[in-house]
Amino acid sequence: MCQAMTTMTCAIDGCGRPTVGRGLCRKHYMRWWRNGDPAHVRKKAIKTLGDLLARTVDRGGCLEWQGSIGEWGYGCVSYHGVTWLAHRLAYYLKHNKHPGEWLVCHHCDNPACVNPEHLFLGTNKDNMRDAKAKGRTVPPARPSPEQQVRGERQWKARLTDAAVVDIRARYTGAYGELRALAKEYGVSAATVGHVVRGRTWRHVV
Repeated sequence: MCQAMTTMTCAIDGCGRPTVGRGLCRKHYMRWWRNGDPAHVRKKAIKTLGDLLARTVDRGGCLEWQGSIGEWGYGCVSYHGVTWLAHRLAYYLKHNKHPGEWLVCHHCDNPACVNPEHLFLGTNKDNMRDAKAKGRTVPPARPSPEQQVRGERQWKARLTDAAVVDIRARYTGAYGELRALAKEYGVSAATVGHVVRGRTWRHVV
């Protein structure tokens, strides 16, 4: 007598779809494949000032950007397929006016702040005059290794912390494995090689 074949369902709670690989359904498998996390949900595209401010944390009146951060502490964000500095986008969405060649300066001197009330347009001369008035005309020191933004919050990052952990756990040194992992995660074999040898993503253990 034949027994009915048992259909495995997705390991994600509440899903119930049949599995296609790694104990996941197609939807969650593709999320794992792209992001290293099957539960990853793509954030809503920013279209309004409210969308932008929803990704901030209020610290003493400064609305600090919680997305990707560039080298000097300024937020970076994609808007209609174009990468903007987050504070410049905040000014644009608030005033419906592109800052163009003007600088968007901070009254609060907090580069991560995107509070429109803390931003003003100015020239480089205006910015230097403001800096002198506040006693900060000495150029800021390059961020120390402890202060630098690392990992998936770095705006150029192609991997996530979870993906790095998975790559290191699965790598055995077998022939062709670097190339296979690189193809799976959409990066170069050299990138995967740096990850598994600890040359990059050193903060992830």
